[in-house]
Amino acid sequence: MRERTAQSRKTVTIVFCDMVGSTALSERLDAEALRHLMLRYYALLSDCLERHGGTVEKYIGDAVMAVFGIPALREDDALRAARAALDILTAVETFAEGARGAHGVPVAVRIGIHTGEVVTSGAADAGHALVSGEVVNVAARLEQHAPTGQILIGADTHRLIAQVAETVPVPPLTVKGKRDPVPAWRLLAAGPLEHGASRGPGVALVDRHDELAQLTLAFARVRRDRACHLVTLYGDPGVGKSRLARDFAAVAGDDGATVARTGCPPYGSEGSLAPLADLLRRLLGDAPAERLAELLGAAGPDTAAATALARLAGTGRSGTSFDETCWALQRLCTALGGEHPLVLVIDDLQWAHEDLLAALDHIADWVQDAPVLLLGLARPELLEQRPSWGSGKLNATALVVPPLGGDDCRELVLRLSDRGRAGGDVLAHLAPPPLPGPAVDRLVSRSEGNPLFVEQIVEMVAEGADPDDVPLSVRAIIAARLDRLAPEERAVLEHAAVIGGEFTADDLAALAGPDARGAGPIVRDLARRRLLEPADPGPAGEPRWRPAGQLIRDEVYTGMSKLLRAQGHERFAAHVERRGPDDHHTIGTHLEHASRLRAELDPGDPEVARTAESAAAHLGRAGTEALAHGDINWAVGLLRRALALTGDLPAALAVRTSLAEARLAAGHAEEAVAAPPPLPVGAQPAGGGRTAARVPPQPRPLEPGS
Repeated sequence: MRERTAQSRKTVTIVFCDMVGSTALSERLDAEALRHLMLRYYALLSDCLERHGGTVEKYIGDAVMAVFGIPALREDDALRAARAALDILTAVETFAEGARGAHGVPVAVRIGIHTGEVVTSGAADAGHALVSGEVVNVAARLEQHAPTGQILIGADTHRLIAQVAETVPVPPLTVKGKRDPVPAWRLLAAGPLEHGASRGPGVALVDRHDELAQLTLAFARVRRDRACHLVTLYGDPGVGKSRLARDFAAVAGDDGATVARTGCPPYGSEGSLAPLADLLRRLLGDAPAERLAELLGAAGPDTAAATALARLAGTGRSGTSFDETCWALQRLCTALGGEHPLVLVIDDLQWAHEDLLAALDHIADWVQDAPVLLLGLARPELLEQRPSWGSGKLNATALVVPPLGGDDCRELVLRLSDRGRAGGDVLAHLAPPPLPGPAVDRLVSRSEGNPLFVEQIVEMVAEGADPDDVPLSVRAIIAARLDRLAPEERAVLEHAAVIGGEFTADDLAALAGPDARGAGPIVRDLARRRLLEPADPGPAGEPRWRPAGQLIRDEVYTGMSKLLRAQGHERFAAHVERRGPDDHHTIGTHLEHASRLRAELDPGDPEVARTAESAAAHLGRAGTEALAHGDINWAVGLLRRALALTGDLPAALAVRTSLAEARLAAGHAEEAVAAPPPLPVGAQPAGGGRTAARVPPQPRPLEPGS
């Protein structure tokens, strides 16, 4: 399997930070003192950026450029960049006070942030990479227009963080090199990424009756048996795990249970058990020490447990050994369960520290004679990080939350649009007219059964976008998932994306090259992770596969460099031609893609004309065969595509003639007669005399004055 190419396309977030008044600073300080000050300044900025997951790409004088999304994409890169920029403002304020006291010089910064697609190259896995694209220029222009001590963000960044950030719109900026004004917002504050337990109620739950019934049954058994049970809900991001857990928690709460919810942050936690500290604060209220004394007693062996838990609730750290902390948590859960059934919901377990998972494991194993339900929500990658999670326990259950079926997905689209027309809190800005049936069908198809994707796409359409577009927030989730793949796994998905439909092992081998090892185990593993799915067997019974949804295929494909895509299409066309030379449509389509991709890279590349000519020949052949079989509309479409590729090539006249015949057969006589241009005097058309005989006679030009 080929190594991941050094060049790829990614949607990243760029941060530009520049020091204001650096010229005056250099005039007032000794060169060595200036260097010492600037090194401290660079270290300060790097620490803020890297702490949030950014990669400092370069220093340009006293400006710093950082990228969020390199070497690895994360779905919250835009929010990380915003929080890093706000941290920089705070840190520079403190730094400036010291510089003013020590040297009598002012220090301040301004920052610009923008999100968009770049081409990356270089040693990305080494922690740095070169990026290029318009997004870099726009981020730099935003920084240049930002007032001192302020942050300006672009439209796509604003779109990604608007739900958790405080921003103020500013007048669109007229910037050098941009024809249209650039929308911008001033960033004032940004909260943490919200895990599912913290999000709002949204629209009413659709489907999930079976999963809700299983959770309710598990809770009933916990109450009946006075036992502890661990339930883990697995599902892809956005599939509805958190919404299902909220509805179940409401049912359990109405049934007398004590319910507390928390989530694991993707980064930046104050300690390995910090999510448990959040749970403790919710369970113990405003006076945790008094409540702990009430539950565990103010004297005796449980005093140490109460002290450790009070410290954990306050600081995120217990101040004692891990084993003693687990024992204290076990005692508390037993005591709380003795009062009322206890339900603890922990979201985003895939981001949990190993200590947190071990603590939950301990509670599940050792809480006895108390009705306690531990409900963990996780993406499937939790099992990749900890394959043994929940295994070997009689009191553990795993449930998978699948995508919505077509009818349920359609119902969700209609509920969201109805909620918006009614002025609800989800999509109050949705246009009043109801969505037409074809638009609903397209939304259902694009969302692929993911409720979050449904909501994001409906919201995008409500703002006037095309239903076939994909919101950046949705792309970010998919891209982050794909970016965690190993190079050989990503390569298989890239080959599948180039093929575009169903494929066999031989198809993959043709794209991977002779030196690649067998892809069979990788394909099966990708299918297990729902990135590929089985298709109907081929004519000889050989296994066939396809990408598990158009969104995944599109994200993989657009993440490839255009040159890599073009080469893949050419190799697959050659493979199809060896396998069955009469499959002109498939061969021509892949060569057509390759030609256009090469033309976008370099119109002067001689391979463009060669590939276009070959593509036109195959598409033209497919069109004439479709015409001979009476498939007129299909023939017209193929011949038009062939004609668009021929230009002034010798084959153009033959294609025009076939297209005229197809139009004539379709009943468009005027178009058919007007289609072929007159032959130059003495010219012999490509295709010989038969083509010349098929060219309709051209009208003679009128003499002047006639």
